[in-house]
Amino acid sequence: MVKLFQALIVDPNSDDVNALVNDLKATKMFHRPYTCDNLEAAYQLLTTQEIDLLFMEAEIKGKSTLDFISWMPDHPPIIVISAHTDYAVQCFDLKVADFIKKPYTVPRLYRAMNKALLALKSPDAAKPSYTVQPERGNIYLKMGRKTVRVYLEDIQFFQPYGIYVKVFTKQGILVANEKISKIESQLQNSQFIRIHKSSIVNVQQITRIETKTIHVDKKQLPIGVTYHDRVHATLKKLGVEK
Repeated sequence: MVKLFQALIVDPNSDDVNALVNDLKATKMFHRPYTCDNLEAAYQLLTTQEIDLLFMEAEIKGKSTLDFISWMPDHPPIIVISAHTDYAVQCFDLKVADFIKKPYTVPRLYRAMNKALLALKSPDAAKPSYTVQPERGNIYLKMGRKTVRVYLEDIQFFQPYGIYVKVFTKQGILVANEKISKIESQLQNSQFIRIHKSSIVNVQQITRIETKTIHVDKKQLPIGVTYHDRVHATLKKLGVEK
């Protein structure tokens, strides 16, 4: 029988906690994680339960949580997930397994988990069967006279741009000589969903969901009236929306 790991998530943001719980559940490597929103409760759990992996927000109620790490002599591997990137250097000084900037992508989370789990002393933790290796899908797009491969995990969303399509990524915007309908057909059975006649969104890049809009990073995208029911039903089925 494959050993399941036990994680503890320390974060006051319930939306972020729920998202991480769902991402861990999808790996089928973890028991349901313990969760708490303060360091006192975290300490109680760490001293009374067997925790294999600790996920922490770097700042709670305006105060750093990293001092907690520094005076805790025996602790499991720690992954800090936070929008406060100024704590990143201190995390590495404290030998934290990894620091991930919010909002994260699932592949980035998996890379951090691989690194952290390999740090466990248990021989089982280093076995390849526990390594999360998500398929790095890609799509080939015509751009000018070239055909360019773009990794799906890097794409936030697509939008039509006249006879072209804009491809929004965290690195910038690409313009492809493609029709959005053709791109949609290439993305069948992937992590992308059509939310409007003018938007196809990468589900793994969604940072916030509202009744009529979806947020991807700092961008707000409307959900089309004719897409509304299907979009929310799909997101609930995928565990992205409650």
